[in-house]
Amino acid sequence: MRTLAAGLLEDLGYVAGIIDGEGSIYIARETQRNNTTYRLMVSVCNTYFDVMYSLYEGFGGSFYEDSKKRKKTLYYWRLSGKKAAEFIKLILPYLRIKQHQAEVALSFQSLKEGMGIPASPAQKELQLLLKTAMEGMNR
Repeated sequence: MRTLAAGLLEDLGYVAGIIDGEGSIYIARETQRNNTTYRLMVSVCNTYFDVMYSLYEGFGGSFYEDSKKRKKTLYYWRLSGKKAAEFIKLILPYLRIKQHQAEVALSFQSLKEGMGIPASPAQKELQLLLKTAMEGMNR
């Protein structure tokens, strides 16, 4: 019997529709010990367990649920960094609403490729500009 996760891998148009309708593509700001970094994120929140867990099974990332103070349990799926970029590359041809965000996300992630050292001030400035552009598109 074919699993829903396998079906999602075969139907990237459907997955792109989930991202267009229920998902978010964004650049998160993280600060630790006075050091600010930025990370590409893709996330979806939905009440349908099978689809949400299938995203997790099919593409990796993290999966959790929240049933506090709600009639229905919310399920969250999230990818970050390189995995998020790889996922975006798969669904980009099928996106309709969030295509521009996906393109900015891939530009952002390309700045981080091969970085084993902290970003220079110029790199951080460019990352911040892309984050700001993404925020404008997500409004």
